[in-house]
Amino acid sequence: MLTYLRRLTDERDSLTQSATDITERAAREERDVTDTERASLTTMQTRCAEIDGQLTEYNAQAESQRAYARLRDSLHTDDPEPAETPGGLPARRIQTRDAEVPQGWGELFVESPAFTNYPGAGTSQRVELPGGLETRAPITLGTVPQNPTIWTPPTPAFDSPLVAVCGSVTVSGNAVSFVQWTPNPQTKAPKVAEGTAKPEATMTATPTNVTLDTYAHWKEITRQALEDIPQIRSIVEGRLRQGLVRSVEEGIAAALVAATIPPATVALGGTLLQAIRIGLATVQDNGYRPNAVLLNPMDAADIDLGIMGGTLGGPAVNGSLWGLRVVPVGDIAAGTAFVGDFNSGVTVFSRGSTTVYLTDSHADNFIKNILLLLAEMRCYVAVPEPQAMAECSVSATTTAAAAGK
Repeated sequence: MLTYLRRLTDERDSLTQSATDITERAAREERDVTDTERASLTTMQTRCAEIDGQLTEYNAQAESQRAYARLRDSLHTDDPEPAETPGGLPARRIQTRDAEVPQGWGELFVESPAFTNYPGAGTSQRVELPGGLETRAPITLGTVPQNPTIWTPPTPAFDSPLVAVCGSVTVSGNAVSFVQWTPNPQTKAPKVAEGTAKPEATMTATPTNVTLDTYAHWKEITRQALEDIPQIRSIVEGRLRQGLVRSVEEGIAAALVAATIPPATVALGGTLLQAIRIGLATVQDNGYRPNAVLLNPMDAADIDLGIMGGTLGGPAVNGSLWGLRVVPVGDIAAGTAFVGDFNSGVTVFSRGSTTVYLTDSHADNFIKNILLLLAEMRCYVAVPEPQAMAECSVSATTTAAAAGK
């Protein structure tokens, strides 16, 4: 009974922690809980109510048993009715102790003449106690039921600084149409004298029609694992979501490489940091306001170390390059950096938030007690404004010059 009650209370604590983790994660991400999360919370609440009812019932049963034990101890139902003496008076009841149950040292001392005749001061008489009493079985870890400690390494954060600096549009269908304008930047309007005809602006709109890409992967979990370790679902779901975010980041890097982005190159012997500064000027000259620098993590480390060697208050204090947020992206090739207004230059069209499904209807999973978690999202990465960015690098020759010279 105690082992079962311990399992119930452990499951109750685990469900409460899992529900708290879901709500806190939604609060950190400043969003409402998803339909999947809401369904999980409802399931957890229902199970918690069932456990509370069982614990209340078992507690009532235990209290009833304790009350009965106290009542039984106060009664001597095995003693015969006292017989009457010849004078009509009831004979004195003589209580006998079961000889098979040995007395403990405490009982023997209280019933001894030394304790009975103790005057209340000084030292009592010596009491001899037999050996072999008050012996207890040794308690070892092998005889005590233990619940295993379940530890899972912390899941890396799957929020994406790269996605955060890019533009984002939620669409209502699978088809997306966006427009690219030329020339870009827009030509300047001429000065016109009074009474003369105003010229038409040169402007061409080129529509582009695309369909969303689907990113998805899945993982199977046994039903017993979900019952015994409730938090395993949130762990697996989190890692599935992390994989989807990494795919979107890879898509953004691929779209930047494929787009025709103005170059910002310095001659051989220069540094990538110099190229980034020229790229910043290139983007500003095109009329955009840069908000970030994307570069390979190793290049970011080299730049930080170079700045740190030349000043005491470089990356350790500022953490930015000329006021721009530095976003390390592993999918960008070493030796190349992108600087620009990514909120305008890159747009992630998405159908909505990531969807996670849980089912046992795949193949023969139902009869095998196997559940399948499937996570998927639909999105498309576009570069509608390539002039809002610059691709920065160091030339392999000594004749290269910065873009725009």
